[in-house]
Amino acid sequence: MYNDKKFIGEKIKQFRKKSNLSQAELAEKVGLSDKHIGRIEAGKYLPGFGNFLNILEVLNIDISEFGFSLNKIENNNKKELLKLIYSSTDKEINLYLKVIKTLKENL
Repeated sequence: MYNDKKFIGEKIKQFRKKSNLSQAELAEKVGLSDKHIGRIEAGKYLPGFGNFLNILEVLNIDISEFGFSLNKIENNNKKELLKLIYSSTDKEINLYLKVIKTLKENL
């Protein structure tokens, strides 16, 4: 059976080692504890979306490594929104979410 946590954890571990970083070094670069990184790599936790994007950036991992590609999305507006989200901070993402929810409630 496919396990998202295990798959993501293994990929992160693989790229961390390829980057010659310890769990503590990666944790410091992304603002998490080394124990939290260890739990993510062990498949016990999924990183939050913002943390996940930070990990991808620090380790220079393309999102397609996780089976997702913007090239597969045909709707250009959706593709543009996703690009914006991927390049945003956690604070910006929270703001976007509030705005979109408010707009959706009023449509």
